[in-house]
Amino acid sequence: MTDKTTDSTQSKTSISSIAVGILGILVAIAQFGKSYYESEKAKEELARLKVQVPTTTSPAGRYRWEVASESWWGYIDVNEQGIANIQMWKLANCPAGAQKLRLFDPIRDRTARLTIEPDNRVHVDFPVVQNRYDENCNKIGADPKTLKGYIDPTRAYYGEIAYEKEDGDAPPGGMVLIKLPGTH
Repeated sequence: MTDKTTDSTQSKTSISSIAVGILGILVAIAQFGKSYYESEKAKEELARLKVQVPTTTSPAGRYRWEVASESWWGYIDVNEQGIANIQMWKLANCPAGAQKLRLFDPIRDRTARLTIEPDNRVHVDFPVVQNRYDENCNKIGADPKTLKGYIDPTRAYYGEIAYEKEDGDAPPGGMVLIKLPGTH
């Protein structure tokens, strides 16, 4: 009878060991499956984000530049070598009414540059003279400075829309929407 009890105990121990082993294998398979799924989802998200911000290799083109809070607007024309020509104005309330005043002039012996970095960020190095005006919109001075830094890529939309008036007139106009980083 002792042999039967020992055999029965060993049999139960063997079955328990096999069950624990199978359970361990199932847990490992489940963990691998979860890791693989999460890895694939991360790859899909990365691919989706890369499509949102296209890679740019040449800096050449026209870039619109605005500082709405200061009523500044203009553009920057950049050639293939990254040499930038800055055209920037500010809207001022002058005695004769609203007037467009030149904001920046180039520093004659220095070159403004806009370059695309390997990580797709834009590097700007703009030596300029910022013009100052009095309350009558007369130029009263100019301050040399260099605008320098890196700008991160983001998603933007550009197109022409209709500015519909109450009378039915719908003159066309441009619109630029920029999705700010860190927003939904």
